[in-house]
This record gives sequence, structure tokens and C-alpha cells, in this order.
Amino acid sequence: MDKLPRVLHLTEEFDQCCLSAIESIEGNQQRKTLTETFTSILKSPRHALQNPHYDFTLDYIARNGTNMYLGFTPLTADGMFLQVWKGEGQGIVMYIPQGELVILPSSTLHAGGFCSRFRTGNTRLHFYFYLNNVAEKHYNTNVYDDKKGHFSSRYLNAEGLDDGGPLSKLFDKKD
Repeated sequence: MDKLPRVLHLTEEFDQCCLSAIESIEGNQQRKTLTETFTSILKSPRHALQNPHYDFTLDYIARNGTNMYLGFTPLTADGMFLQVWKGEGQGIVMYIPQGELVILPSSTLHAGGFCSRFRTGNTRLHFYFYLNNVAEKHYNTNVYDDKKGHFSSRYLNAEGLDDGGPLSKLFDKKD
């Protein structure tokens, strides 16, 4: 039996589920079409928390932001962690369990690099969803600052994540 049609069917089903989720996000009033999905596999071989960043230039987000979304899902039972910011100040650390997919607007300032289990490296998928004929970028251009300076000076890590705090202890161990 040819497995390719089954794989194509599964990817089409996945795309439709993601598009439905994106359309249900508050504020999405118009019907959207999914143009492309780009996926990367990430692994954190050690705990090295990223600085807050956007995955696209601010100009590109300003032009296309309502038609681009990010997705994150873990590939191991360890799940994954992602820090996000709603504005200046302290971030929020999200835990995403295996089997769940979190979809966020492309304008979400975020940081990964968490490693709670050395053996698996919190292996995960990172999706870029392009809607309504926005041209897919096969690379990211992480942006860590703007005209006001480096984001890490205004967007701080979640409470307990810095300086050996209780949250940081989850990520300082090796198996």
C-alpha cells in the first residue's frame, strides 16, 4: 500500500485543524486561508535560555502580522517550556505537555532554550503558519532589540527564573 496518500491526508488534516484554531483566536474576523506551513525541529542540548525575541523583523510583522502565526509542540513526554511576554515587565513561563499545540500570533515576544531533561533536550516542533498568500520565509530573522534598545532590558525573565531562583532549579540539572 502506498503510504504517501495517507501522509498527505494527515498533513492536510493537520493544516485544517491549525487553521480552525487560528480562526478561533479572538479578533480574527475574516475568513483565512492557509498558504504555507514551515516546520523546524528544535532540541536544547543544554539549558541556555534565549533572550526575548520576535521571529521576524518588526517591519515584516507590521506588514503581515495578522496573517502569520507561530506554533509550538513537544515531541517527548517531558513536554516543553516557552516564555512569553504580554508587554514590558516579567515574562510568563508556559509548560506545554506532549500532545498539545500552542498557536500564538507572530507578534508574540518569546524565548525558548529551556532544557529540563538532558537526555531528550526537550525536543520540539516550531511551526510558522503563513495565511492569505503571505510569502513563506524559509528562515527566521530573530529580532532582539528595537529603537528603545535590547529587549532583555525591558522584558525580564519570569519571577524565580534568574539567579538560582526556584523556577531556575528545574532547568539546572542533568540526567
